[in-house]
Amino acid sequence: MDEASHVLHLRIGCDGESLATMLTTVAPKLHSLFSEIDLFKKLSRTFTSLRVLKFSGANYTLKLPSSLGELKHLRYFDISETFIRALPESITRLYNLQTLRLFGLWGLTLPDGLRNLISLKHLYFDRQELQPANIGNLNHLQILPMFFVSSERVHRIEELGCLDELHGELAICNLQHVTDKQEANAANLHRKEKLCKMILVWRWTLRDCNSEQVMEGLRPHSNLQSLIVSDYPGKSFPSWMLRPVHGSSTGVFLLNNLMELELINCKCTSLPPLGQLQNLQFLKLKNLVKVECMGNGFHYGESSDAMNDVIKVFPALKIFNLQGMQSLKEWTEMATTNAIMFPCLEELGIFECPLLKSVPLTGQCSSLEKLHISMCTQLSMIGDGLSTSTCLKELFLYQCPDLSSIPVLEGFSSLRYLSVESCSTLEVLPIAGRCSSLEKFWISECKTLSMIGDGLSTAACLDELTIFDLPHLISVPEGLGRLHSLYYLTIMRCPRLRSIPDDSFSSLNRLQKLTIGGFSEELQEFPGLGSIQHLSASLRVLHLIGWKKLKSLPHQLQLLTALEELTIEEFQGMKALPEWLGTLSSLNLMQIISCNTLMYLPSVDVMRSLSNLERFYITKCLLLEPRCAESGPEWSKISHIPEIITTRFV
Repeated sequence: MDEASHVLHLRIGCDGESLATMLTTVAPKLHSLFSEIDLFKKLSRTFTSLRVLKFSGANYTLKLPSSLGELKHLRYFDISETFIRALPESITRLYNLQTLRLFGLWGLTLPDGLRNLISLKHLYFDRQELQPANIGNLNHLQILPMFFVSSERVHRIEELGCLDELHGELAICNLQHVTDKQEANAANLHRKEKLCKMILVWRWTLRDCNSEQVMEGLRPHSNLQSLIVSDYPGKSFPSWMLRPVHGSSTGVFLLNNLMELELINCKCTSLPPLGQLQNLQFLKLKNLVKVECMGNGFHYGESSDAMNDVIKVFPALKIFNLQGMQSLKEWTEMATTNAIMFPCLEELGIFECPLLKSVPLTGQCSSLEKLHISMCTQLSMIGDGLSTSTCLKELFLYQCPDLSSIPVLEGFSSLRYLSVESCSTLEVLPIAGRCSSLEKFWISECKTLSMIGDGLSTAACLDELTIFDLPHLISVPEGLGRLHSLYYLTIMRCPRLRSIPDDSFSSLNRLQKLTIGGFSEELQEFPGLGSIQHLSASLRVLHLIGWKKLKSLPHQLQLLTALEELTIEEFQGMKALPEWLGTLSSLNLMQIISCNTLMYLPSVDVMRSLSNLERFYITKCLLLEPRCAESGPEWSKISHIPEIITTRFV
């Protein structure tokens, strides 16, 4: 124990018989103590030199002793994520305390005198009940992540007025309790030059909370880099977001240093001229349900004097997200040919904008890497600038039923992910040129699509290809057999598909999973399986979807000796499974789904020869399911299999 007397920093993770003795030894010189247990019961003397005390996550620490106030040198105190229910009154005498962390605490009672912690610089909490009263007395505070306004005098927004040393991020919540501009001004946000990020949050209320005037009084310092406004009920935004500073006509805005801006759940009817913000890199507009148009006023303002000059709109913007803009109908280009729009844009996401008709991508979006458009039910046009976005890496289009065409995707050597789903009027997917970086391609549920461009055949890196539910597709793209990197291939539920080239599988020696079928009812056999023997070493999972005219499984399957999982679905003309299934010696799982005429499995000897078969599932097979019950004639063929599941759907 003599050596322990020199310990300065100690972490305790569990209890022990010698713990009390050891604590007594180290206490006089100990500077830092991190504990996950309640050690106060074991203390025999005070930690007079302690600077850091952390109980974060100490679930068995329930009560703090009144002697806590004797730790005169304590600088850092953390009781986050514990079950402590009260801070002792003596904590208010820790005049050297600089950091107090109170995260994840429920039912904690605070003493009245926390305003006496005159050295406190960092105060952390995450619930309104944990906010000390008269926080404005702590005028050395540098870190205060959030402040909850209330109508009580000790929690009014004026408490922030003298806290001019605040750094980093500040969220001001419950702004509906601020009555007017004068009261908001009392927070002196314009003096807090060290704040980097500000979050302004209202909560829904029945009464008119004079929010527009309040917002005027919340003007930040021009150094602000990030601003989030949530649930703002005003119809318009404040002048400090709309006009250049000091009446300047040079485009020098108060928010010119702003790099990130989010407007969420606001009731505004129009937007500020955000396109003039010279350093803005991230913009998110979410659930602004009353905004109907984004045009000149949004891009640059309504000034006509600037229309003759070269205008840069969103000159630094890299990421732009539009989401839940339920009333947005128009998003127009600038009404001048001198505008340069989005020269640095890398990611554009548009989600749940049901009335939006067009996306004004221009030829200047040469930096665009990701375009995601989802659930825009009236979208009919994407600007031709998409065809010049040769840096594009990801293109996702989902549930855009009025989108009948997209610009030609030619020379897209950077494109890695392409997904088009539920675009029911799209007729052609115009992939041309080289797609040398394409890794994943998914197209599904496009009811009128009849052609996929031949550029797909150049995708030497493609590892996943899905073609699904395309009722008008007649043939697959040329050059399927040249996609040497394919791991997963799905071609299914294309009822007009009549042919797949016989050599399609000849070079796919990496293919591990194949889902195929659901083709033209006129076909007498599966197309394209003439070269499937080349998959014998690689293919592990096979899912076959049949149709009425097929009376048996394709005989070529018996060559797939490495196959581990086989699913047979919708073979409505097949009565018996073939005896050659016994050649699939690696089979571990067999599923039979919706084969209503199927009655017979292979013989007992064949089924028992499948020594690796451990799972056998039957779903929605009206005749086979009762025959495979324990009392049925097929039971003896499968009774040895460890896991058998049969499911009947009426």
